[in-house]
Amino acid sequence: MMPELDKLFKVGEKYHISTKFKELPVKTQLSLSWIDKTSKLLGFSWGRCLFKGAFNPGTEVYINTGNRYAYGKVVSNSGDLVVEFKELREQPEFIKRRTVRVEPDPANPVIVELIVDSYKLKVMAKDISETGVGVILKKDTPASSEVIELIQKRPSSWFDLYVHLPKYGKAHAKGRVRNLSISEEGIYIRIGFEAEYSEKDKDKVRRYVLERQQEIIKALKML
Repeated sequence: MMPELDKLFKVGEKYHISTKFKELPVKTQLSLSWIDKTSKLLGFSWGRCLFKGAFNPGTEVYINTGNRYAYGKVVSNSGDLVVEFKELREQPEFIKRRTVRVEPDPANPVIVELIVDSYKLKVMAKDISETGVGVILKKDTPASSEVIELIQKRPSSWFDLYVHLPKYGKAHAKGRVRNLSISEEGIYIRIGFEAEYSEKDKDKVRRYVLERQQEIIKALKML
């Protein structure tokens, strides 16, 4: 049953609102200005928020209500931040993360060399942290299709990953599938690997992630 918005929220109160920008968690605290119960809309005053650029129309947001999170999507960021409430959810995974995850710069990509049996694939990283890396594989060649099938058959196996980092060089990891999702067309497979590095190589990844984090924050403040 959908909760009544005026029972869940109170005009004049401040709420922590979280989203992701290039995989980096962004949190701001805004005051609730108004509630439209009929349209399920919430209007928040921007105040001195520095991260308006992260809350574009269509962006998914999570509003901390105490025990649970109100999930919704941004309708407008002009004037007030207007969010359409969808449902109550548990704390999202990106807020619970213990390590920083970032999306690499497409102009300076992180290349992941994935070794599965006799196959070797090079793909761009979708996201990376010091404990994991996400890639997207496409069933566009016999080799990639075979690799995808092997990974799906052996979800608990460890594979060799060679992560090529801009400026910081190559880092070797043992990777195990943490999550796997398939596109509706069945062509693209997103795989999130848990990655275990040596301390030396983990330091390379950590330095890259921290540098990329600062780049993202700087870009966000300029939007």
